[in-house]
Amino acid sequence: MSDYFTPKQREVIREANKPFNFLCGAVRSGKTFISYFLIPLRIKQHQANECYFVGKTLTTLDRNIFEPMRKIFGEDAVGKVIDKRYIYLWGKKCWCVGANDDRAVTKIQGGSAGYFYCDEIVTYPQNFFEMLISRLDKAGSICDATCNPESPSHYIKQFLDKPENQKYIYHKHFTIFDNPKLPQEIVERLCDLYKGTIFYDRWILGNWVR
Repeated sequence: MSDYFTPKQREVIREANKPFNFLCGAVRSGKTFISYFLIPLRIKQHQANECYFVGKTLTTLDRNIFEPMRKIFGEDAVGKVIDKRYIYLWGKKCWCVGANDDRAVTKIQGGSAGYFYCDEIVTYPQNFFEMLISRLDKAGSICDATCNPESPSHYIKQFLDKPENQKYIYHKHFTIFDNPKLPQEIVERLCDLYKGTIFYDRWILGNWVR
C-alpha cells in the first residue's frame, strides 16, 4: 500500500495525532483523500465516545466524504445518512451536522465528543467552531479538519497561528504539486487558468492570502 499514498499523505497518517489536525491547502492536492483513511482509525479509537461529522451542509458532507468512502470501503462499512441526523460507520453510530449559519451551534451545544471530523471548516461560523472546541472533552479527543485557505484574517488562520495553541495543533500544508497522481495536463490547465489571480495563490499554492 506504500505506493497508494503520496509522500505527504503518508506523513499525515504517521503524524496527525494532536487534538487538532488541520489539512489545509490547494484543490486536488490529496488532503481530503487521506482523511478517508484517518477516519476508520478514529472510529476505532473512540468506539465508546460520541463521534460527529460536520460539513457546510449535509449534502456537501455526503458528497465530499461519505460517498467517496463508500466507494473505497463499501456500503457495509459506510452507511447512508439517516433522518438527516446520523450515519453508521463500521457499526458505530455517528452524528451528522450541517454548519451553515450561526444557529448551527445549537446542534452540538451540550454534546460531549471523542471525535469531530470537519469538512471545509473555513465555511463554518466562528461561534460553531468555538463551541466545538469545548465539546472535545474526552480523554484523547481529536478533531480532524480539511479546508482550502481564505484570508489571513480568517478566524481559523488566527487559531492556527496563535503561539499558545501550537502544542495542540498538527497543521499540514498542501500545494497542488503534492499530488503526483493528478494528471500533468490537469495541473498545467489549472495553473494557466488561475495564473495572476488570488485563486492561484490559494487553490494552487495553498496560501492564506487576501
